[in-house]
Amino acid sequence: MHKKTIEHKLRKLKQELFDIGIPIPGSIQIVYRRCGKKNCWCQQSGSKGHGPYYIWYKREQRKLKTQLISAEDIQIYQEWIKNREAMEVLVKKIVELGALYAVDFNNTKINSKKVHR
Repeated sequence: MHKKTIEHKLRKLKQELFDIGIPIPGSIQIVYRRCGKKNCWCQQSGSKGHGPYYIWYKREQRKLKTQLISAEDIQIYQEWIKNREAMEVLVKKIVELGALYAVDFNNTKINSKKVHR
């Protein structure tokens, strides 16, 4: 691939990256929990338990952190997580193109030295 083509693709990907909304780390899990009350309905066989609860899991400084999310906020958090996933895909593509650019740059440099000898 020629440098101009790579530069064009890089500009396009950088713009896509710029257009991505808020990205957040982690994932969301839907959980049901059983309380500790002996006579509660959640203790019955086959019961899922209380819930659903929406929990956002994320890593901060190698520690797993959790945060409860309201049902009405679940969609926005899912969108933010998808933004991060899209961002990661774009960054990977940008880095791959950067590597191609470096190879082409190096080959051009070597070929120009051969011509000038």
